[in-house]
Amino acid sequence: MTSGSQRSLMLVLKMLVHNQASLLTGVLTAVPAYSYFKMMLQRLGTTVVPYYLDEEQGWAMEVEELRRALQASKGVCNPVALYVINPGNPTGHVQSRKCIEEVIRFAAKERLMRCIRKVCSGRAVSLSPIRRFCLR
Repeated sequence: MTSGSQRSLMLVLKMLVHNQASLLTGVLTAVPAYSYFKMMLQRLGTTVVPYYLDEEQGWAMEVEELRRALQASKGVCNPVALYVINPGNPTGHVQSRKCIEEVIRFAAKERLMRCIRKVCSGRAVSLSPIRRFCLR
């Protein structure tokens, strides 16, 4: 039990951080996003690996952009996790089922731990389990 999802994610990420390694641990993190999470990652000694949401598609996640970010991080850090907020915060965008499935497959293929944060609002609570990045 923790005081919230942000705290829970930080505890999990703390276990994944390898400060003694030659490369810092990386976490793929969306842009735009609030800076608090990025500051917490930096306090843990991780590298923020930014991926950009597609503004022209209503702030959707794009797997090609995730691939680009992952490739750009090679030699700079060792990415171990993908951080997702759904619905997006601050954009409010809810990712489509197709997008969620593609992102889950991408993370599995690249061996990235999915760190998912659900923003609690009337919109988010009404989402079906699949729209919450949970495949059953």
